[in-house]
Amino acid sequence: KPIGFELLDRKFTMTQLQTLYEAVLECKFDRRNFSGKILKTGLLNLLDEKVLNVAHRAPRLMSFNRERYQELSEHGFNFEI
Repeated sequence: KPIGFELLDRKFTMTQLQTLYEAVLECKFDRRNFSGKILKTGLLNLLDEKVLNVAHRAPRLMSFNRERYQELSEHGFNFEI
């Protein structure tokens, strides 16, 4: 199950999600590969919001798509990174 979505705020960045999974699974992921795999699942809603007041390029915020997760779960979806 995608437990990371339950442990983050309602809105989060891809970096926050990756950092959480790396801590829980005790391994490092390539940023592009992690992002690509997560986005392909359709489990994220990309929001038209970005993090404010950052010194670098502001990351986009996203949220967990619970409806999509329910759909996938009904068909035997296996969540792996």
